[in-house]
Amino acid sequence: MPGDRLVGILEPDRPLTVFPIHSDALIDMHDGDLAWVDVRWNLASADDKLYATVISMESVNKPGSLAQISSAIAACDANINNLVMRMISPDFHQMIFEIEVRDLAQLTDVLQTLKRSPGLSAVQRAGIREASMISTLEWDGSVDRSARGD
Repeated sequence: MPGDRLVGILEPDRPLTVFPIHSDALIDMHDGDLAWVDVRWNLASADDKLYATVISMESVNKPGSLAQISSAIAACDANINNLVMRMISPDFHQMIFEIEVRDLAQLTDVLQTLKRSPGLSAVQRAGIREASMISTLEWDGSVDRSARGD
């Protein structure tokens, strides 16, 4: 997403592969004999495109918690695309949201707003394992009435 620090990995006889600097994939490449190239976004040509990213947090299990989180995200003018919620104890849930933001500054605003929200902890950009929990299936426009018993 625009604003992320990027690094390109140059391997012999292969095209440049670009990763966000926080990518888990770079861990295995750290000691390798590869060329690391600083890559930057061309922010001058940025448009109003939205970028999907995944965030995670732990929430106290109480009435209104999900509404509080949704309101905080909406207050930052970000959109929620998807959500996975897992009970990690009777009193706490792990929440994983796929949200749409314009750039890293807006994502940072969302994360800071959530960190100030009561009842939330471990608010962060999700790692690969958490991000993979979000479904990548796209809605095709049809309604599955059999799931509702229609």
